[in-house]
Parts: sequence; C-alpha cells; structure tokens
Amino acid sequence: MITKIYANDKRFKALELEKGLNVILADRQLGPDDKDSRNGVGKTTLINVIHFGLGADLSKKTLPIEEIEDWVFYFEIELSG
Repeated sequence: MITKIYANDKRFKALELEKGLNVILADRQLGPDDKDSRNGVGKTTLINVIHFGLGADLSKKTLPIEEIEDWVFYFEIELSG
C-alpha cells in the first residue's frame, strides 16, 4: 500500500494515504469572476506521478517533463503489513 507521496519541490503537496478508500478531491475555488473551478489543481498529475512511480514509461503526454525535470518524487510503501 502506498502510504505517502512527496517530492523535493514545495509546489508538490505531500499526500498521505490511509488504509481503506482514499478519495482525491479539489477544493472549490471562487475567483474574481465567481466561477466555480476545480481545474488545474493536480488531480490528474498526481495519478500520472503514481503511474510513473510504479513503473510506467515517462512520456510528454502524461507529465510536464520540462517543468519537473529536476524534481525527485518519493513513495513510502507498506508491504506485507
């Protein structure tokens, strides 16, 4: 089980997961135009980081390679209890 994901860059918010169902939600943000937006907060990027961290090929289609080329991602994983 993945228990924590974090990076060496402060822009990536550390994520701690608990046993059971974990739901990734974005807070509703009301901007200057009072438009409800949950876009661009990193939900899909998080899934792509997990996918890559578990062995998927890195492609420009899934992660912004140029923007995160100096980042190091860390996964804390619990195996067999």
